Amino acid sequence: MRLFIHIVCLLGILSAPCQLMAQDAAADLQKVNDYVNKSKILSLELEYRVFASWESTKPVEVSLSTIKKRGDESYLSLSHLEMLQATNYSVAVNTQSKSMQIASKQKSETPVQKDMDYKALLASCKSVIYKRVSDEKATYTLNAEVGYKKTIIAFHPKTFRPISAEVHYLGTMKDDGTMDESQNKKMIILYNRVDRQPLFGKSDFDYSKFFTVVGQKYLPTANYKGYTINGKLIN
Repeated sequence: MRLFIHIVCLLGILSAPCQLMAQDAAADLQKVNDYVNKSKILSLELEYRVFASWESTKPVEVSLSTIKKRGDESYLSLSHLEMLQATNYSVAVNTQSKSMQIASKQKSETPVQKDMDYKALLASCKSVIYKRVSDEKATYTLNAEVGYKKTIIAFHPKTFRPISAEVHYLGTMKDDGTMDESQNKKMIILYNRVDRQPLFGKSDFDYSKFFTVVGQKYLPTANYKGYTINGKLIN
């Protein structure tokens, strides 16, 4: 749960004056965003590392995430959560609470990868610094004093493939939604694998690995026996 709160904090940004370098940060960061979010077919393997402080080098929490997308179908796994948007159904599975939520899929389903509003992100910063690290890597460092101290976004300077994102928080949001200003944590997101031409198998977006439909009932498969479905235990 704490990891999801850290991720949500990335979007909790307030307005402040911004001073940009000559490099077109808004255009470049939009290309980084579009590299993954505009792909109709995509496979991502991400690694989330949470550190106790800005200076820490050893993470206190590490989680791996897999994201798959093919047209309107998508799959997400992160920690103890799995989410599937198949042709006919949307499924959310929590292996910790042994629960499953199933609904008929709607056209307006929330995508597993959301577009970042980089104009708002840049408007919130006090300065933006571009650095060409090598032929294979460039970075933007976004400095601010509200919500976070700085964000470092690394990407390939020619293809704009994302490499990593590092966020230094000013305070940490607790599970109850309040801020603990005594803890200045850091999170690093590593894009370990980005494949825009993946070969998916038949089962990658198949809801039947989670449940079957018998009449008007949803029945969990053997691997999810004992799970509640939509709040009810199915025998």
